[in-house]
Amino acid sequence: MPAAAVNSLEIHYETFGSPSDPAILLIMGLGTQMIYWHTEFCQQLADNGYFVIRYDNRDVGKSSYLKDQPVPDLTKLLMSVTLGGKPEAPYSLQDMAVDALGLLDHLGVGRAHLVGMSMGGMIAQTIAFTYPDRVNSLTSIMSSTGDFTLPQAKPEAMATLTQSIPATREDYIRVTKSIWRVLSGPVAEFEEDRYAELAGEAFDRGLNAAGFVRHFAAIITDGDRTSRLAGITTPTLVVHGTLDPLIPYEHGVATSRAIESSSLVTIEGMGHTLPAQYWPEIQRAILSLIRTVS
Repeated sequence: MPAAAVNSLEIHYETFGSPSDPAILLIMGLGTQMIYWHTEFCQQLADNGYFVIRYDNRDVGKSSYLKDQPVPDLTKLLMSVTLGGKPEAPYSLQDMAVDALGLLDHLGVGRAHLVGMSMGGMIAQTIAFTYPDRVNSLTSIMSSTGDFTLPQAKPEAMATLTQSIPATREDYIRVTKSIWRVLSGPVAEFEEDRYAELAGEAFDRGLNAAGFVRHFAAIITDGDRTSRLAGITTPTLVVHGTLDPLIPYEHGVATSRAIESSSLVTIEGMGHTLPAQYWPEIQRAILSLIRTVS
C-alpha cells in the first residue's frame, strides 16, 4: 500500500478509479483505520466515474505514530474546557486537515469532494472553512459542530471509547465486534461477519492506543465550530442517523443549521456505523450533491 510523505509523516492511502476523474477524499473518524471505509463502498463510488481516496489519519493504522508526543489526560482536558479554559493537545484538527491536503498535493489533486465520517467530518469541515479553494463539495456524516451543550452520547456508547485494547488477535476481534454492535444502535442490522473481518485486518495492520487518545484530545480542544461553520459557502451535505448513540441526531441538525449552504439527509434507524443497508441512500445523496458542482 502506498504512502505519502506529508508534514514529516508517512500517510498511508489507497485509491480506487482513475486519477483523471474528479477526486473524492474519504476521511475516517476517531482512532479508526481507513479500512472502515469499506472496500465495496469505495469501489461503488469509483464505478460512478470518480477517483476515490481513503487513508489512515496520523497516529492510526499504517500511518506514522507520533510516539514523541505525550498521551493527554482526557479527564483534565474535558474539565478545563468545561470551565472555559483553552488547553492544548499534542496536535489539532487543523494539523490533521493539513495532512489531508498534503495527501492531495502528493496525488496531484488541486480540489476534491470531501466526505468525512464522525471525527473525519470535523476534519472535512475544518478544511472547508480554512481552505475553501481546495474543496468542491463537503459531506459531513454522523459528525458535529463541537457544541458541548448538544445532547451527549449514551453511557453505553461512551463506554466503548474507554475499553483497553486486548493483547491477542482473537480477543481483539471479540471486543471490537461488541463495540461496533453498541455503536450500530438498536435498529440497524449488525453485520457481525463483516466487522469480525475488519477487526482482524485492523489488528494485523497495527494498533495504537495512544493515537486514539491524541485524536480525542484534538476533538476536545477544538471547541465549538458553529461560528466557523457559518463561513462555509461550499455546497454541503449533512448525513445523520436518527439512532446514533455516540453523536446523537441533534448534532447533525445543528451542523446543517450552522452551514447555510447545506442540506440534511436523515437516515432512519442508522446508528454510528455505516452498514451496507444504508449505502444506496447515502451514495445517492453524495453523488447528487457532487454532480451539481462537477
